[in-house]
Amino acid sequence: MSLLFVSAQFPYWAAGTLVLSAVAGAALGFLRHNLHPSRIILGDAGAYFLGYTLAATALLGNLKLTTFLGLLPPALFLLLPILDTTQVVLRRLLRGQNPLSTPGKDHIHHRLLARGLSQRRAAFLLWGVALLFNLVAMAYLGMPWEAILASLLATFLGLSWVTYRRLRAFWRGE
Repeated sequence: MSLLFVSAQFPYWAAGTLVLSAVAGAALGFLRHNLHPSRIILGDAGAYFLGYTLAATALLGNLKLTTFLGLLPPALFLLLPILDTTQVVLRRLLRGQNPLSTPGKDHIHHRLLARGLSQRRAAFLLWGVALLFNLVAMAYLGMPWEAILASLLATFLGLSWVTYRRLRAFWRGE
């Protein structure tokens, strides 16, 4: 959602805006069925596709920049998955395991669950952390505060609506 708001600010990112609006709609539609207790899961192929699409569209506007600072906003937008993947790979390598084919419970959400958080609270916490990183990235890009607040509000309302609909269906036994 944050990348969508950023790309919508620039007319020359029209292709990225179109792709990101489709991804945002699909992700929100999928999320309704993926909230705990999940009825469906994304799976590796879906997660790889989603990650690739987000990474590629995050870089669209920075292709002309050659400095490290040009890569900072996309890294901030995707910082939570980057940190999660990095720490999992390092932990598995330190244990002498193949980081790509070894299953385990060493992702950030697994560690939050082990500390006693419920599935939903862990998800909400990670959503909040990701949103915080996204707000920092938008501020770094110099987006107007009105656009940042609109992005925050739209994201919060979208997630709240999807969460409400899923919980209402769960409570009704649907």
